[in-house]
Amino acid sequence: MATNAQYTKNARQASVVINTANTNRDGTGTITILWTAPAFVDATNPGGSRIERIVIQATGTTTAGMIRLFVSSDALGNTAANTFLYEEISVTAVTPSTTVQAYATSLQAVTFQTLFPIMIAPGSTLRVSTANAESFIVTAMGGDY
Repeated sequence: MATNAQYTKNARQASVVINTANTNRDGTGTITILWTAPAFVDATNPGGSRIERIVIQATGTTTAGMIRLFVSSDALGNTAANTFLYEEISVTAVTPSTTVQAYATSLQAVTFQTLFPIMIAPGSTLRVSTANAESFIVTAMGGDY
């Protein structure tokens, strides 16, 4: 049983559009910042974030590929040395129409194998990229400490 509350002080949501192909798994190439955790201030404002859910929605036709999540301790994103692959999410080929929905997935503790919530250290970032030049809206939901 936890002795401290397991919830955040400030709830928030962040969304980005990604569409530049990047097949790199080493933290280099085009990787978009999805979430930046607040920095440590003092004991009352310790910084850091807790992400409870991520939703990925394609905006058009998709081919087989990957969406990659990275965690970076370099808030400015100046070096790949501090950026690490956190998870790869498979994208399936879908041609949306009036009767076929575009590719979409929801990542959360109940439905996905990744450990959720995702804990982001103070001043760190959660970043996202796509392996193929296809457009996705990626939304993270959680909060800050």
